Amino acid sequence: MRPLDPAGPELTHGRWRLLRARAHREMPVAPAVAWAVISDHTTWTTWQADYRTHEAETPDSSGIGARFRTVEWVFHHRSEIVRWEPPVALGWTIVEAGSLAWLLSRYYSELVVEPVAGDPDSCVVRAQVAFSGTWLFWLLGAYTVGQSLATVTSDTRSSLRALERLVVEAAD
Repeated sequence: MRPLDPAGPELTHGRWRLLRARAHREMPVAPAVAWAVISDHTTWTTWQADYRTHEAETPDSSGIGARFRTVEWVFHHRSEIVRWEPPVALGWTIVEAGSLAWLLSRYYSELVVEPVAGDPDSCVVRAQVAFSGTWLFWLLGAYTVGQSLATVTSDTRSSLRALERLVVEAAD
């Protein structure tokens, strides 16, 4: 599986047939509190919708190049951080699809923390997921495409709700 570069033509210019899910959530915490939770990979199984396990494979689990092994539901994959801009943005791509390899050819996900103008104790967290399927994914057609996009969108929104609960607890 070739990683999807967040700054590359695949994501910014739509060169590949990518499916995208976007969601955002305003949170009643300072941006630094949200970033502290997001950037701590040990919290991810708490707020990522389908993460069962998520473990660092590299000694440094933050910053560009940090790698992780993750199990989601019954699927496993390895991911790498490719965007790290504290305290604003974190992006990762799947570098080894594992049991998803027969359906997933490219994947990129990011979280961006933005302050709310005029309110230092609030922020907006924006999530974006972009992915493309293999020939088998596209062969399965509209059902697979629609079902996958709907699931990713629902999971992204659910993750942001769980993240908000966690960052509010962290702020208290």
